[in-house]
Amino acid sequence: MGSPSVVKADVVRLVQRGNWAMAVLERAQPPGVEKVTGTILVTACVHEGGRYCFTGEYKHHPKYGRSLEAQEVVPDVDASEAGLSVFMAREYKGCGKKTAAKVVAWYEARDQLERLRSLLVEKPWELVECPAVKGAFKESIEASREQGVELAVLRLFAVNLSGVGGIPMGLSSRLAHESLARLSIEEAAKSDRQQVAEAAWQLFAGDPYSPIQRTRGYGFSFADRIGMWLKVSPAHPVRLAALGEYVLMTACEQEGHSYLTDDEFRERIEVFERRYNREVDYLRIVECITQYRFPVVAVGAGGGGQKIYPLKLLENERALARRIARMLLPQRPLMQPDEAEEALAVAQQRVGLVLSKEQMTALYRMLTSPLRLHTLTAGPGCGKTASIEVFATALRGESIAFAAPTGKAAKKLSERVQGRGFIATTLHRLMEPYVDEHGQLAFARCEDDPITADVIVIDEGSMCDLEMTRKVFDAVRAGSHVILLGDVDQIPSVGPGNVLADILKLPGDHHRLNEVFRNEGGILELVREVREGQFPREAPGPDVSLPGDPGLAASGFGRIEQLPDGSMEVIEGPVMAMYLQALQQHPIDEVGLLIPRRKGQSNAPGWNITYINKLLQQRLNPEGMDVGATGLRVGDRIILRRNLSLPAAGGTDAVEVVVNGDTGWIDQCTPKSGGGVEDVLVQLDDGRRVSVPEALLTAVHLGYAITVHSSQGSEYNVVVIVAQEGMPLFANRSLLYTAVSRAKQELSVFGSYERLSKSARVPPARRNSQLAWHVMNLIAEEM
Repeated sequence: MGSPSVVKADVVRLVQRGNWAMAVLERAQPPGVEKVTGTILVTACVHEGGRYCFTGEYKHHPKYGRSLEAQEVVPDVDASEAGLSVFMAREYKGCGKKTAAKVVAWYEARDQLERLRSLLVEKPWELVECPAVKGAFKESIEASREQGVELAVLRLFAVNLSGVGGIPMGLSSRLAHESLARLSIEEAAKSDRQQVAEAAWQLFAGDPYSPIQRTRGYGFSFADRIGMWLKVSPAHPVRLAALGEYVLMTACEQEGHSYLTDDEFRERIEVFERRYNREVDYLRIVECITQYRFPVVAVGAGGGGQKIYPLKLLENERALARRIARMLLPQRPLMQPDEAEEALAVAQQRVGLVLSKEQMTALYRMLTSPLRLHTLTAGPGCGKTASIEVFATALRGESIAFAAPTGKAAKKLSERVQGRGFIATTLHRLMEPYVDEHGQLAFARCEDDPITADVIVIDEGSMCDLEMTRKVFDAVRAGSHVILLGDVDQIPSVGPGNVLADILKLPGDHHRLNEVFRNEGGILELVREVREGQFPREAPGPDVSLPGDPGLAASGFGRIEQLPDGSMEVIEGPVMAMYLQALQQHPIDEVGLLIPRRKGQSNAPGWNITYINKLLQQRLNPEGMDVGATGLRVGDRIILRRNLSLPAAGGTDAVEVVVNGDTGWIDQCTPKSGGGVEDVLVQLDDGRRVSVPEALLTAVHLGYAITVHSSQGSEYNVVVIVAQEGMPLFANRSLLYTAVSRAKQELSVFGSYERLSKSARVPPARRNSQLAWHVMNLIAEEM
């Protein structure tokens, strides 16, 4: 994988269009002229005559040629004598190196270098007191009086943080804007712009850890580096709070835990604290998180020492447990035994299906169970949706709601039940979302105004995280039943929790279908083997191509054992050829290209989402209209990378919630006069059309190739999997199982047999959850 390109040069020309800019650079070494583009040039206040260090990726535009798309901009400035001299010569017209040196010498002779630094940042016009400041330099200095408050704040942060080292200019600008926005009305209204700038800096310097959650690209490592530079004590409460927050939220938001045990929390904290050679008081850190960040509690539930919970997750876990416990108490079943047998027999005739004994037994027991929570789990091809189609038809007098976590999964479910007069929606739409007076997503359906359905069927139950499941169960009215469908062998939810697996641990109305009906040859056999912890050396059927399999050679794609990262020959060879060939026979939303690694460089060949998507964009959509400076084009295949509340297309007040992993394509782009875009119209694969404003376009990414997590809930006629050596996201069986089970007709796997076999043997990662324990305690109390 290639490294980012770095260019140090003077800006000789700058063209700005709204929040995007293009700079022409003149390099000294090697001599030459080139272009740099990007929105960061605007936020970093790049200007003509300045000298900067640009870091980014080279792009080639068919019309405008080669340019560097800047990702970081760092001014070549520091607070040393040499740095101050360079800063003046670079920033002010009429000030050459000799003049700058004279100014530095004049202040140094008076032991006032710190005053010089302060004047350059706060009141540069007062430099006229120095005899060396005259002519054009003096005019340039006096013109700085007209600078605005924002520029004063940006410059103060840039100069101050230049002493830290390694802080990108764009990040410095974002921190400046964040601190300026947090100033009180009284501070921001001061007439002296330098007082405002100093107030913003003092607000930041007082707690450099505070902006972590509010500033893009600013994590604990950056904050801690600045904190050390500012001499923040390692034991200071604000630092301990930020460290604890980072450790706990990494575990919850990235690994799916609901809590960390005291030992886990302490061990992760010690990784950062070893350099200070001091003991970790984890309870003190818990107190600091609660005092400065968000409520955290240490509880002893379930034995095994203390458990460190974000209070919100503990509340969600306990609230959901109460709902589940009530639904597991015996009540009136949906049907009596005789009625259920007759209803199922009639339903089979109406649907035109003949179910197996296993399927019929499961449906009969769900209809006659005195419990209100049911699960029906199965692998692909076992007739889970066919069974629920008959089940819904049997419930003639009951109202039924069908839903799934994502739009893709809801569309797939709708295709099966719409013939019976039902429509499946996303869980968010089922809950009737709206934006409240604080601008936050809220739901109309709740305990006081529940979902008006006697039975709620939720597909892809393994994708349901703790928070959303709690909201849905809160909105289930008294007496209604919930049926969770899913495949527990797939990867769990992206968000915290392990809801389906936890519910299956409880005594209840659980049913597992094992008999395979779908005739898809080798694909389902491969899925079965992976589920059992094995990976075959030879393809189990003609619809599957595996590493080194002669079937690939017979197809003209050669024998692939390894995928050397960065090999242009391989990247532009069999994998791309197979993917592009599939697109000639199937719609693009029916062909899945799954690559485990996301991060990379768009101009450095490698098996990662970033490079492959840019390559496919050039192959499949070279003439699409540019969407501002985002790198996207009208007509691009895209994926949403964050949960968003967006206005529905068509000018209504309706709110559509799109979730991380929803896919579609860019249908239209409305340019903004002066540069940028007003909004982008996205057509989602599930049929919804949403309008994405410019400020949220950072959540829209190219989606020709996607990760396994993003593919969950989808099925594709053809799936091509790149199983690269060293891939972090194929670390266990559930990830590999999820990947291969996405295919319906054809599956091709490129990579190393040894690595795939090892992944199949590694069990899924454990998630910390106490949901089942809470439910059992509540049931015991009722008994």
